Amino acid sequence: MATNKNNISISISPEAKECLDQINTWSGMDRKLIMDRLLKWYGRVPEELQAAIMMNVPDSIRQDYVRLMLERLEAQEDPASRPAGQIAPDVAGRPKRSFAAKKAAGFKGTPKRD
Repeated sequence: MATNKNNISISISPEAKECLDQINTWSGMDRKLIMDRLLKWYGRVPEELQAAIMMNVPDSIRQDYVRLMLERLEAQEDPASRPAGQIAPDVAGRPKRSFAAKKAAGFKGTPKRD
């Protein structure tokens, strides 16, 4: 049975490499498996939490944003427990905002490339 794999090449900072090496050392997991699991986990968390993780929140509201997200997470189920690709219940019916709309709302970053 063949497994479909996609290989990509990424550049990471020395600090990120050190973290990856530390996880590899204590877990015994292959670096590719670590990155695969991290990306799958990240893809399952709500978009608002992804923005907080990436620090893609305006400085003027960062403290309030983090507090609000922690309160919401406490009230919700564990987002990491959802199957990969399943959208969080609180955002399932909401349309995705365009990059222009996010930028107008104060978000920083670059548009997603398809």
